[in-house]
Amino acid sequence: MPRDRRVTLPSYWAPRRGRGSPDAAIAHAVQVPVNDPLMLIPAMAYVTRNLGFGVTCTVAYEHPYTLARRFSTLDHLTGGRIGWNIVTGYLNSAAKATGRPQQPEHDTRYEIAKEYMEIVYKLWESSWEDEAVLRDRAQRVFARPEKVHRIRHDGTYFQLEAISANLRRSARRCSIRRARPRAEANSELGG
Repeated sequence: MPRDRRVTLPSYWAPRRGRGSPDAAIAHAVQVPVNDPLMLIPAMAYVTRNLGFGVTCTVAYEHPYTLARRFSTLDHLTGGRIGWNIVTGYLNSAAKATGRPQQPEHDTRYEIAKEYMEIVYKLWESSWEDEAVLRDRAQRVFARPEKVHRIRHDGTYFQLEAISANLRRSARRCSIRRARPRAEANSELGG
């Protein structure tokens, strides 16, 4: 290819008002506006039976307890038809939107993700034993307290002491996994 050959990029690739401006994204609806996809899934699951739902959610901006709870709830509402594409985030604008000065470095993001997933799996798999729930109306006992376990985690990036808010494990067990494996650095995140 001749060296003087030029590539013409679409006009929205050209920065306006300098680097970091959201103008191009806003003008061409690139990642803006974006609804929360987790809110849409129950309605779609209600009117379908054979459709699975995969959602990309980052581990960078929400505590593991709340996201584990939301995915567990979706797993039950959809009858196990939910999947999670686990990502670590890459935009400084997203970090700034949640009160952080900038995105952590690549390797740090994967360290955070590894610890995040350890907590999520503990909540999903270790808090409520299979035999915990009785639902004994006559005795007025819902569950056996000795079969429900508090999860404790005191890590580098997260601290937690809680009983999982969702009482039962997925019918498919721990089937929520990341969709695309990347470098060896993140091979332990979920697959």
